[in-house]
Amino acid sequence: MKSYSLFTFFLFAVITLYGQENTDSLLENGIHLYNSGNFKEAENVFRQCLKNNPENTDIRYYLANTQFAQYSYDKAIKNYSKILKLEPSNTDVFFNRANAYYELFNFKKTIADIEKVIQIDSSNAEAYSILGSSLFNLEEYEKAYEAFTKGIKIAPDTASLYYDRGNTTFMQEKYDLALTDYSKAIELNHSNPDYFFNRALTYFYLKMNTNGCSDLERASELGDEQSAQYLEEFCNEF
Repeated sequence: MKSYSLFTFFLFAVITLYGQENTDSLLENGIHLYNSGNFKEAENVFRQCLKNNPENTDIRYYLANTQFAQYSYDKAIKNYSKILKLEPSNTDVFFNRANAYYELFNFKKTIADIEKVIQIDSSNAEAYSILGSSLFNLEEYEKAYEAFTKGIKIAPDTASLYYDRGNTTFMQEKYDLALTDYSKAIELNHSNPDYFFNRALTYFYLKMNTNGCSDLERASELGDEQSAQYLEEFCNEF
């Protein structure tokens, strides 16, 4: 058995401590770069940190987030997946991986991940929003409606949830319900042209053309070019 002097052990401890301090400094710099929007530089820094600490899930999480921010969703998914092998109950990682799958239009995998988030934290309104949007894209409108409704119960002042739920009933030609939700979305947020545009379409389907043109005018004022085009094309007589 080899024997080591106290000096050798002390030297090893100093080197280890220095390496950790160096990594911490690099990590702090990487986080600063990320928060400043310098994602590529931040990614390089996090890669360097990860070389010294390959099992550090926090560093890998930062790396995956920088990749997500650069639209490198496949790379981000790989790193989120590596974290989940070590931390299978990490809702933040499941949530972010779900978002990455969503950006790749892989809605079934999005649903699988976001349902795991909901199983662990059923009070996450954003999770229900992503679930609803995924189901909507799969044309499962009734299930999407249910998901958005659960989100609204948790976050009743979130305009986008009413808007998204309105889209589900619009697609089912339940225009009265859609009108109610679009109106609630507008009550909560007066500055989103999409809300006015979709309510305008709903008014037209309900033969309430004057109201529809009024909403198109408002959406146009908010900068929506399609609304301006529709306004000129269909609303001159109102």
